[in-house]
Amino acid sequence: MRAYLPQNPLRKLGQFIAFHRLLVIALTCWTAFACIAISMVTGYTARVDAWSLLAFRDASELTLSGPAWLSVAIRDMIALGGFPVRNLLAIMAMAILLTLRRQPQVLVVLTAIVSGMLLEYWLKECFGRPRPAIVPHLMSINGNSFPSGHVFNGSVVYISIALAFAGMSWKTTTRLMIMGTAIATCMMIGLTRVALGVHYLTDAVAGLVGGAGWALLVYALLSSSPSNPPASP
Repeated sequence: MRAYLPQNPLRKLGQFIAFHRLLVIALTCWTAFACIAISMVTGYTARVDAWSLLAFRDASELTLSGPAWLSVAIRDMIALGGFPVRNLLAIMAMAILLTLRRQPQVLVVLTAIVSGMLLEYWLKECFGRPRPAIVPHLMSINGNSFPSGHVFNGSVVYISIALAFAGMSWKTTTRLMIMGTAIATCMMIGLTRVALGVHYLTDAVAGLVGGAGWALLVYALLSSSPSNPPASP
């Protein structure tokens, strides 16, 4: 009969701190989202939103400023936040996780993505912010503007995947590289939405912090508990 080996109390303490750190970061993200939403509704962000849209345009014709390749790069980058590409990448990531026998992480990622899409739709309907009319739109769009669906859902997908893979490594540098790549990708998606004139800057920032906060919250609650949390990313 195998003897029972009690868990190292220092390890348990570290796991306890890691679990609550995720919750604190998630709460901070949603606090930032609330502050942006209140500022947007009360009109305090109007100047910043107008400046951010005009910053990407030629002053005389309001066309996208910069070389021709920039327009192509922006359109390519925006695909990462679109429904087909981001979810295809999510399916591929979940397939890899299944191959690595990480079924709980697959469930967490899938739950975060599905619930995130529902939450994003509900938030858009609640705020009902019209699309920007300051500059011409460089792509066809529909629906409300706040928060950006591409950025919100993209943040949920990429940060959920990053959390799942970062949690497998004990190397801090590896975890930081994975999380940093995911966050940078989400930021680039946000900038392209503003450059195309289909979102205000506050739509993009709110989508980033809201999506990141949701991914962190689902990851913390579903893949962990105070007594058995995952490795901190």
